[in-house]
Amino acid sequence: MGKPVEKLLKSRKRAGARGSDGPAREISAAPSTGFPQDFHKLWIEHGILAVGLAWPPRDLTPNARVHRFARARAVAAYRKEAGWSATAALRAVRAPRPGWKRASVNVLAYLGPRPTRPDPDNLLASLKAAFDGLEDTGIVADDRGLWPAPPVFHGPSARAAIWLLVREISTAPATADLPPEWGI
Repeated sequence: MGKPVEKLLKSRKRAGARGSDGPAREISAAPSTGFPQDFHKLWIEHGILAVGLAWPPRDLTPNARVHRFARARAVAAYRKEAGWSATAALRAVRAPRPGWKRASVNVLAYLGPRPTRPDPDNLLASLKAAFDGLEDTGIVADDRGLWPAPPVFHGPSARAAIWLLVREISTAPATADLPPEWGI
């Protein structure tokens, strides 16, 4: 992990990154959840890039009543975190920055020990900063060509995490071709 990523993780931990209903939690560059760890196979066999993220901060939800500067700080931090995670995912599969014009995103949301499930529309709105981070990294040329599918919720798991499965639309396989345990 490089210095910028460590600095970002320390700032998130210091700021008290919170889930939807709990105390501050530590985040890492790649969340450990029930998601299959052989995500290299996704890239090789299907052309799908798997980007692991921490759960979005509470300040990013559309229902949050926070000051605009606090929201701007949260957006900038989560956008940067998504960019670094996407760069790490590209390096892990040894792929260049694709720069796709159109791509689809499947969102796998691991709830962790939470008892409730969030609203899917609010989760997608909270992930707007992450989608901008994918654009900053060069995975998509413009985030207007990024089409998110409704999120699939999994739970309970050891940790709350978000996985973004990004693929080019023109070459995307049918979801029936993917293993059923991935929940897509």
